Amino acid sequence: MKKLLFFFATLLLLAMFQTAYATPLIYQDTYDPRDIKMNKGDSISWSFNIANDGFDPETEHITLAATALYFRDDFDLIFLENAQFDAGEDDTFSFEVDSGFKSFEISSLTSLNDPGIIECMLTATKGDFIFCKAVLSAYSPGNEQTSPVPEPATMLLFGLGMIGLVCLRKCNRVRN
Repeated sequence: MKKLLFFFATLLLLAMFQTAYATPLIYQDTYDPRDIKMNKGDSISWSFNIANDGFDPETEHITLAATALYFRDDFDLIFLENAQFDAGEDDTFSFEVDSGFKSFEISSLTSLNDPGIIECMLTATKGDFIFCKAVLSAYSPGNEQTSPVPEPATMLLFGLGMIGLVCLRKCNRVRN
């Protein structure tokens, strides 16, 4: 019975031993114009600059970038609201604004990788809506930590469990 208890206690302690992996570095930049009302034909331009967030184009490379646009409807129920979003040189997206949130994966990473800046433009093509903000997220796998980082609490529990097992083993030797 004691051997079975010892076996299950060891398995429980090993199951509790976990490691946490560091997350890959993601650069973000936000453009927040504070609710701009846009009517058909209106355009707004801005730049995302992840170099301000610590991106170094000489040592890092962006492999994935996405932008999220946030809208609010002006509660005009008669007309549909459509817009066009241009990001960089190759990405042009036309979409309906009704959901209040749109996300696009940016494939024109050449301009983003070089200086860390990407030029964007939003144009209202139909109806009217309120543009709230835009957020660019860029992923750089070169800054990933690949070695596991042990969690301190788990290490403490594991150590205390091992000490308990050693004490239990010594007590069994004294009795025999």
